[in-house]
Amino acid sequence: MQNPRQIVLMQCDGKRDCAVAAIGTACNVSYDQAAKALNHIDLPGPLESPILSNPWNLYRALVRLGFWKKNITLKMLLTGEAKAYDTIVLVKESLLAQHWVVYAGTQINVKTGKLRYRFLWGDSDDIRIKSEEETILLFLTAWPNCAFQVYRANVFKIWVEKMQLFAEDLIDKLKSWFCGL
Repeated sequence: MQNPRQIVLMQCDGKRDCAVAAIGTACNVSYDQAAKALNHIDLPGPLESPILSNPWNLYRALVRLGFWKKNITLKMLLTGEAKAYDTIVLVKESLLAQHWVVYAGTQINVKTGKLRYRFLWGDSDDIRIKSEEETILLFLTAWPNCAFQVYRANVFKIWVEKMQLFAEDLIDKLKSWFCGL
């Protein structure tokens, strides 16, 4: 399966900008456009994941780029219903070790006849191949279980989402202002 777009790679020394690479690749935008939409900064150590690399921040970035999402279940991923190169998956190797990757489709293992799952890890153009068992473990090892397929949204949908984000930001600012009195 040919990739119809350019693969965006991580650029930070600590490889903590996987969300930038995943958004950039799936939305077919540059690293800089994805980083700006995510408000990405290279935080030290493990702070990156819970603060900037959470699903909500990726959803906000999608809206800023004019995209929205369709949630993808593990079953949809395993049956090949997810759209290759448009689907972002949060994989986990442990409770604290999470990583955003781009689903790149499936292929048949010619020896066993079983499906294998292809992912772009964001560290190179190379595709990593995972078995069904490995894919299930990477998806279910910790919370949150998250996968979504991005699509260019209509103007009305984006407007509604932007208004909700604006309202939430305003409420947060008001809370901090009133709590600071």
